[in-house]
Amino acid sequence: MASLPDLQKQFYERYVTFSGSITDLANTFYTNLLATVDGVITATSGTINNVIIGGTTPLAGTFTTLTANTNIVTSHTITTPGTTGNQTINKSSGRVNIAAAGTTITVTNSLVTANSHVFAVLASNDTTARIANVVPGAGSFVVNLTAAATAETKVSFFVVNGV
Repeated sequence: MASLPDLQKQFYERYVTFSGSITDLANTFYTNLLATVDGVITATSGTINNVIIGGTTPLAGTFTTLTANTNIVTSHTITTPGTTGNQTINKSSGRVNIAAAGTTITVTNSLVTANSHVFAVLASNDTTARIANVVPGAGSFVVNLTAAATAETKVSFFVVNGV
């Protein structure tokens, strides 16, 4: 026969819906609930250690492992076709356009440091140009092509900073 604590635990896992803090939940329903529940706890709102769950305002978080099963959405700017040359985009991702015959573009970006990892790819076909390198610096990065672009060429980028 199951013990009373086991029966209480099974009841709460299956039938209890609770609105409030995890502390309130533990105090109200079951002593040391978080230490004894096996399985998954789903939180759609509230806070854990003062971190908002389900909020609409982005907050910083530190994770040992972060897994995104579908996609990662970042703040970005897509430069309109026909707008070429150096751009200022203070976001972690975006797209800029190198003019026909151009070989380089500088993106001013307050998120970039000399130690940033800036990943860039051509987002349009060009018969000769390829990305030679991307050089980050304090507050900007430069994308260099291997040859002059034969037409306006889109370059998409993503900035990653370490700790």
